[in-house]
Amino acid sequence: MQRIVDTEIMEEHIESTYMVPFAEFVDYFDTFRDGIFPSHWHRGMEIHIILKGSAKFLVNGTTYMVREGSGLYIAPQSIHSMKKVDDGTIIYNIVVDPQIFIFFLRNMQCTKYIMPLIKDLPDALLIERSSKKGIGVLSALDAIRAIGREEEAYELLIMEKLICLWRNLYLIVPHHQDNGQSRSKMLREKRMRVMVEFIRKHFYEQLSIQQIAEAANISKSECYRCFSLLSEMAPSEYLNKIRLLHAAQLLSDTNQNIIAICYQVGFNDTSYFAKMFKREYGLSPRSYRKKETIAHHQSTEPVMDERKYEG
Repeated sequence: MQRIVDTEIMEEHIESTYMVPFAEFVDYFDTFRDGIFPSHWHRGMEIHIILKGSAKFLVNGTTYMVREGSGLYIAPQSIHSMKKVDDGTIIYNIVVDPQIFIFFLRNMQCTKYIMPLIKDLPDALLIERSSKKGIGVLSALDAIRAIGREEEAYELLIMEKLICLWRNLYLIVPHHQDNGQSRSKMLREKRMRVMVEFIRKHFYEQLSIQQIAEAANISKSECYRCFSLLSEMAPSEYLNKIRLLHAAQLLSDTNQNIIAICYQVGFNDTSYFAKMFKREYGLSPRSYRKKETIAHHQSTEPVMDERKYEG
């Protein structure tokens, strides 16, 4: 499968050309500044497995420590970030649209399995190999990771493993839990999703904290509170991370002038841009471009196996 870097979420995307409603990603945390993957969210449910090392996840303000061999389920629309605990940490994860299960199960008249999908699932759920059901989820994820697109009846094989994964996930989920989520907590999470989306769509503009707050119809103080609780960083810090991420992508993929890139991603001071870029990536923009050019030339040389990590 072809792998591309998704600049929106800082992940290496294993691109599939098939009409299967799921996406695969591999995260190499040593490539992220300070080993941090900033706050983001998906419309689908997400399931991670730690291939190497360990990581701390922050999901809607709650911390989860996930170690090598274990996994984490993250509910749709949950704001989450990740930070490596060990050097060399590598995570494989998939994002699946729950609608595929709802459609499949509804047509099979298995309605009792639908409600946990759309209502009862927690924000996050730690999955460990200490239980048979946990092993079932992680084994299904391992099986999906091993499937190549050249496999005969690829789509059916993926669906088979996804249903197996859901069955085992269903068995370990507390089905009739009292979520106990206060209205204020749910509202704060909704506001955070709106602000994150606003920043990602308008990062190249001269944004103020007031504008970010207004996007969610809240005060500046509530804006700071949302980012502090749900991403453990200030909104300005998050904005700069997104700008610098796009700058790094432009430096790597284009021949645009560095000054032009500075203004294109939303900075209005070249000295400040250079200072922030070096703080984020450990290199000046010029040195970063040179390093990426060398790495690109090396990566185009023939290799025995295109996968970076097979576990």
